[in-house]
Amino acid sequence: DGSLLWRYDKPFKQRGRLCMTPIFHKGVVFTMGGELCGGGAVRLSSNASQTGKIIAQELWQLPRTYSHFGGYVEVNGKIYGSNGKGWGCRDFMTGELLYKLPRPRFSATIYADGRFYCLGHKGDVYLIAANQTAGKVISQFTIPNHGGRTWARPAIAHRRLYLRRADKLYVYAIR
Repeated sequence: DGSLLWRYDKPFKQRGRLCMTPIFHKGVVFTMGGELCGGGAVRLSSNASQTGKIIAQELWQLPRTYSHFGGYVEVNGKIYGSNGKGWGCRDFMTGELLYKLPRPRFSATIYADGRFYCLGHKGDVYLIAANQTAGKVISQFTIPNHGGRTWARPAIAHRRLYLRRADKLYVYAIR
């Protein structure tokens, strides 16, 4: 019926671009606020005494970061992505930082076939092999600059990586 079921706005009070897509995993929702906002995770549960009421209980919170435009994905209970200070891995349920790589610093991250593909705001593309204990940039290249920063998220379909920068679309085979 369109009624509000629950909300979580504690880390998002500061200035920022609230454009990150939330991630749901095993009853927990994680999201970041975007530029200069924090983020966090809440466990969702129902309140037995109030039929239909959803409770969002905070599990953990992150301080202000620079996760501009969709830098995170969940794989096997871990969160991978960039926050303006590097790219790393966090435990989904606790928020504990497991490790951090120095680059990419600002990027949108997607995952396919055991690899992470990151598109940075300056058009840098990174292929990262990572698990919960370590990560490594396998390769990197820069797509041609056609003006401004790259804010689009990459996409993967039929073994092709799609990258948009300004008014151009680039397609790469990733078999």
